[in-house]
Amino acid sequence: MSKDRKWEVKALTKTLAGKKEIIEKKKVDYLVFDTSPGAQYSSINALAGADLVSLVMKADEFDLEGTKELSKGVYDALGRKSGIVLNKIPLEQIAAGGGAERFGKQIESDVGLPLIGMIPCMCELMAMGGKAIYTLEKPDHAFSKSVAQIAENLKRT
Repeated sequence: MSKDRKWEVKALTKTLAGKKEIIEKKKVDYLVFDTSPGAQYSSINALAGADLVSLVMKADEFDLEGTKELSKGVYDALGRKSGIVLNKIPLEQIAAGGGAERFGKQIESDVGLPLIGMIPCMCELMAMGGKAIYTLEKPDHAFSKSVAQIAENLKRT
């Protein structure tokens, strides 16, 4: 996909202006840009407007290597504070293998970024098919608690 420099500048300007307008007019405390991974214009523009970048990744070799490369090549170049959220983590297996804390420290070491939190792998989430907001339907569930903990960790960051 190829765009000229004028288009890129216009897109970035719109992203930054939109962020400012939402924060000022809607009086939001937090604004989350949920973008696709990689180096698409929308993702880079969201990064340019972000105060904190939360990189969501699975704990497989492909995501690990990709996140390391993107962190060094893109996020560091933009000078953004970054952290990792691990998604679809089989917590029962990790607990049996020495614990989630040790696993999290290993990922932090491998990627070179702090761990914001872990979201457990839950097949029942997929079964709901996005028909409900799980954290509202089941606030005491392990998934909901992990999302709440990540939100708290982001507030402290």
